[in-house]
Amino acid sequence: LTEVNQLLADFNAEFTQWPGAVRYARYCDFQGQRSLHLILQTTDGLMTVFVMPPQHGLTGGQQFADQNFHGQSLQLGQHSLVLVTDKQQALQPFAEELQQHIRWQI
Repeated sequence: LTEVNQLLADFNAEFTQWPGAVRYARYCDFQGQRSLHLILQTTDGLMTVFVMPPQHGLTGGQQFADQNFHGQSLQLGQHSLVLVTDKQQALQPFAEELQQHIRWQI
């Protein structure tokens, strides 16, 4: 959690806790924006989360899907989270849990 919070600090955020394991945490390029790519263990399996910087161009609530994955973006203040998982997982319960455990600094 300490290592993940060091990466999240660049986005003015931190996890207060996370009940599952963090499988992956690295910076990446997401549609031309330097973002944080997290893979989190949930009770339903793995969930990919992209933490986007301010002025990224995405709007909250966008949903997307293909044959293997589905996801949605969440607007949280100036930042967005993009959640991606396989089709068997529900996104809303995870989104609510994630919002309980992430704190944004102003």
